[in-house]
Amino acid sequence: MSLNIKKPKSIKFRYFTISAILTIILALNSLAVWCLKSSKPSKAINSVPKCPKSKKRPIKEHEKIQWILHDDAYRNHSVEVFSKSIQVDTTVYDDVEDYSKFANFHKYLEENFPLVYEKAIVHTINEWGLVFEFKGSNSSLKPIMLNAHQDTVPI
Repeated sequence: MSLNIKKPKSIKFRYFTISAILTIILALNSLAVWCLKSSKPSKAINSVPKCPKSKKRPIKEHEKIQWILHDDAYRNHSVEVFSKSIQVDTTVYDDVEDYSKFANFHKYLEENFPLVYEKAIVHTINEWGLVFEFKGSNSSLKPIMLNAHQDTVPI
């Protein structure tokens, strides 16, 4: 009776097999890295930026601008006006239906910024929203919009 027993493979054969597998893995990995490095990102069909940066414009040396930027009395007055403006109660909760407390804030703005109210066209939106429209001297220029909220949101 003969038993069919397989002879163990030699150690050299095992080392050769493992070395061959590792060499193939290393070669495939190197090929993948090379392919990824050499591929360039695809370009958009239209590569023109949708919002191009505008050129920097130098601040004109103007006596009034320097006064606004550097005068201590002007700065202190501005801080005081701002400080008092945030003391006017404009707290609004999610379920508020009466916005009449904004009347006090509107009165404060009008009393403390009379030149703004003199130079701007003031539009009232939905009774309590304010839009200040300043007409420029050059109607061919694009308008600019600055916005802010009037309410204080409780935390």
